[in-house]
Amino acid sequence: MKLLKRILKSEAGQALPMALILLVLGGFLVVPTLAFMTTNLNATRQIDRKNLELYAADAGVEQILWNIQYNQYDPQDNPGGFKLPTDTYQPPPLEFTLNERKVNVQISKQANPANTYKITSIAPYPDNGHSTTVKCFLNFPPDLAWLFDSAITSVNDVIISNNAIVSGDVTAGGDITLNNNAVIKDGIPNEHDSTLESRWPTCDQLKNFYLNQPQMAGATDPGGTPTLSSNPDYPTLMGPWYHADDLTMSGNGGYGKLDGTVYVTGDFTANNNCTINLNGEAIFAEGTITIGENTVIEGPGAIVACGNVDFACNTGVVGKRLIGVNETLINNPTPVAGSVIGGSFILSRFNPILAGTMSSFHVYCTGPGHVKLAIYDDNGATPPAPTTRLNTIGDNAIGVEVQYGWNTFDINGTGTPMVRKVGNKDKYYWLAANSDADVIGKISQSSTQKWTGLAFPSAFPPSAGTLPNTDNDFTYLFSGWSGGQEFIMVMSVEGSLTMKNNGTFYGSVAAKNGVLLENNDVATLVNVPGDSLNFPGGSGADDDDGAIPTILTYTIK
Repeated sequence: MKLLKRILKSEAGQALPMALILLVLGGFLVVPTLAFMTTNLNATRQIDRKNLELYAADAGVEQILWNIQYNQYDPQDNPGGFKLPTDTYQPPPLEFTLNERKVNVQISKQANPANTYKITSIAPYPDNGHSTTVKCFLNFPPDLAWLFDSAITSVNDVIISNNAIVSGDVTAGGDITLNNNAVIKDGIPNEHDSTLESRWPTCDQLKNFYLNQPQMAGATDPGGTPTLSSNPDYPTLMGPWYHADDLTMSGNGGYGKLDGTVYVTGDFTANNNCTINLNGEAIFAEGTITIGENTVIEGPGAIVACGNVDFACNTGVVGKRLIGVNETLINNPTPVAGSVIGGSFILSRFNPILAGTMSSFHVYCTGPGHVKLAIYDDNGATPPAPTTRLNTIGDNAIGVEVQYGWNTFDINGTGTPMVRKVGNKDKYYWLAANSDADVIGKISQSSTQKWTGLAFPSAFPPSAGTLPNTDNDFTYLFSGWSGGQEFIMVMSVEGSLTMKNNGTFYGSVAAKNGVLLENNDVATLVNVPGDSLNFPGGSGADDDDGAIPTILTYTIK
């Protein structure tokens, strides 16, 4: 004890035992530290490997999604594009190398749920013991923008009945029949197109497109017979609606305006002289769609049914009628009383309904021919008389060609500004025409008309002056509009489409099992709106993007 105290007191030799103790403890720590470092290095390598595999496998999924949206097969426009699998066709796997790993990607069509596809991407492939698999389930609407290229499209036959007029191409997988005096104007008939069957969508695809829209998440049920407002200035807002049965719009003379998609699991019916403004949205019915007589559908927008579509309305009337007769009433219920003798300079005096710029001139004709059109100012005096010529259409050697029914012509430049009043006094204008045949229609309705002989195709005088003749027991069938006709897409996905007698339509119609235009119908292809149309592929005529897939599930293994 005394010896130990002496050693400690002198502190001699204490460094050695302490060094030995630390050496022993360090020996114990070296092995686990090296083991930890080795484990961490291996884990880092595994993470890097898995990340590179995941990036490669995910790139395979993205490659398929890109092909679906931008490089999808089309027998006419993209014959070398990517083909989707069907019930009878399985495309070969897509293989490429990324991050020094071979990637194998396959897409397959699923039986349930309908219209669903599975993408399986494996990297590296073949599996050497270390691989990452990404599985993605998706669905997507077909890109149907190609339907906008024709006024009428059907997988089967197209029948154009007596005196009906189509402006635009007509495309059919079957026959195209033109009955008495029916014409395809400014378009060509494309018969027996064998590609239509393979390109045609299914009802499930359209159902998914409209049900998957974000605005449907807040959809309400309007009940089976919602009533439309009687005041066009305060229309009934329609949509987003989801109704699990038949839906019938009621309210004689009512006015509705879409504020979202209207989705009906049964049949949709609109009648009783109502007006529905699609407002860029869509009406979709899993059953049939019936648009009754005297109903007006304003565009742009889409009307789509899985079943048959029947309409007897005037569709596509848009913008504002500034001046002239109400063309939706002509023939039904107001009959045409006859036509004006050709070679006559005729004028009708109108007070504008609304102030605005008249950008299109509408004239109703009882048959084919050529016309010239003009707008004159009014002298504001009593008796009234036309004065200065404000604008003309077709004031050249041959005029413009017309067919039976309403004919629409755009006014070049900025159009013709019109006002309702000057001070407190009503303002009037005269709509004028000249024709090479007895084709310009009139109705038995008292108004202020003037006319004189003018051999066609003589030029309109700069100032009308005093005209010797009146025709005040009739009204010539003229009207002036602001804005053009807006595009409407009407489609029967699995049924047929019938346009009833005397219907007027602007846009495209399509039906799988045949299209019938009845007597005196007028169907005119117009431009697709540049911003959007609530229809698969309807994001604008100049948009090169295809259908955007909807990702349902995405798993990594």
